[in-house]
Amino acid sequence: MLHPTLKFLEFQSDFAKLQHTNVDFKNIVKSFSSKKRVFNDIQDKLPETLKQIQVSHNYVDFKVHNVVIIGIGGSSLGSRTIIDLLEAKGILDVKIHYVDSVDPETISHIADKIDFSYTLFFVISNSGNTIETLAITHFFLSQAESKACDIRSHFQFIIGKNLSELYKLAIKYKCPIFYWPSGLCGRLSFFSLPSLLPASYAGVDIKDFLQAASKVNIKYTLDSPELNSALNLAAIYSEYLKLGYKNIVLFNYSDRLNSFGNWATQLISESLGKNEHAPNIQVSRGVTDQHSALQLYKEGPNDKFYIFIHPQKFPENLPITHFYNKPVSYLDKETFNRLHKFEMQGTMSSLVSANRPVVELAVPVISNHNACSLAMFFMFFTIYLAEILQVDAFNQPGVEESKQITKQLLEVNKIYYA
Repeated sequence: MLHPTLKFLEFQSDFAKLQHTNVDFKNIVKSFSSKKRVFNDIQDKLPETLKQIQVSHNYVDFKVHNVVIIGIGGSSLGSRTIIDLLEAKGILDVKIHYVDSVDPETISHIADKIDFSYTLFFVISNSGNTIETLAITHFFLSQAESKACDIRSHFQFIIGKNLSELYKLAIKYKCPIFYWPSGLCGRLSFFSLPSLLPASYAGVDIKDFLQAASKVNIKYTLDSPELNSALNLAAIYSEYLKLGYKNIVLFNYSDRLNSFGNWATQLISESLGKNEHAPNIQVSRGVTDQHSALQLYKEGPNDKFYIFIHPQKFPENLPITHFYNKPVSYLDKETFNRLHKFEMQGTMSSLVSANRPVVELAVPVISNHNACSLAMFFMFFTIYLAEILQVDAFNQPGVEESKQITKQLLEVNKIYYA
């Protein structure tokens, strides 16, 4: 099975009516296709992508113990999500570090614990002028220089094709430059070089990953909601938006989905957050948040649409106790796998009984193919919902003002207070 199983759990008498929306599916798919067919050339670009990855590996003339990924938002979330989903531990125990904020303690901690002589840095930014990425890169470049590292061997840049500040740095130090794919913003770069190149150093089989992506892509371009689950969910959720369900809760029932939740949050928020009709995204972790947020979800405002995401089975069937233990009766001879499943079922049933809308999104196991399908599902769901809401999913004007204010403060305010 290459596509997640989508199940709508009934909770009110008029639920069936919501599955027969007035959305013009053919025009929605046609409108999207005419604008951005961003996933249709994955197979065509496979040879060039693999070639670029090999070039990157050929530049490295030392044994890599650490990979430091410098990038904000979509520049690092894609690779982090892929690596965490696939539990890629790295080639020969390579440790992956992410510097995706300007928290001085985090930056200092990473700098202190890595050996620069055995560390490869990826600097990732589409614009090449992201203030945070620029500042972090300057810091690690100066640290590497102070330790007499050959910058050309230790730093690689993935940036847009423009005369940016990061481009100037790469040229100054004669570092390898890999260009950001044209027409793709950070949150939609999941299946392209900015996400795949760092993931290759974590041991992800990029060829197999992209071949899987090209296979699962086709179904999500169909204009039939019966055959296209992403289109179906977008149409149905658009109806719930009209009824006031302005919050989407992603309830992730696998720890490997933690980074995926962060990636999906940016994907949906930045693509759809263009007017007052935009949904707000919340991520909850099963089973942990059953003991915190569930109280709000069950008895708080009924304005949330719940999507439970989980693997149908885990690789290991882990027993709770061994034969010589005497647990309470209901745990006797049980496994964590079954407990995990029952915990989720209990949470879903509890929400359904409280008239909350619940959708279950299941993948057989988290593998190359299913990870691709899950990411592809949410990308298409988001873009189709944008078409229904008549917003441009591919821009993010709301974040630009903050960047400009930050830059002005840096340029004008030279008096700092502790």
